[in-house]
Amino acid sequence: MPNYPFNKQVKIVIATMALHNYIQRYSERDHYFDDPRDYCEESDSSDDDDEEYQNYQVERSHEIEALRNRIAASLE
Repeated sequence: MPNYPFNKQVKIVIATMALHNYIQRYSERDHYFDDPRDYCEESDSSDDDDEEYQNYQVERSHEIEALRNRIAASLE
C-alpha cells in the first residue's frame, strides 16, 4: 500500500465517510447487493434481460464515476 502524507490520509478518510453518508442518505436500496443474478434459482431470463442489466451497470458506473470526480475535485 502506498504511503501518503498525513494531510492526504485525512482527506481520504473524509472522502470515504462522505461517500458512505451520501449512499446511506440518498440510496433507496443497494442495487448491487440486491442483484437478482446472485440467486441460485434458475430463471427464464432472456438475453434481453442480460443486455438491460449490462446497460444499467454502465449507466450506474458513469454516475458513480461522476460523483467520485466531483468529490475528488472538491478535495483539491
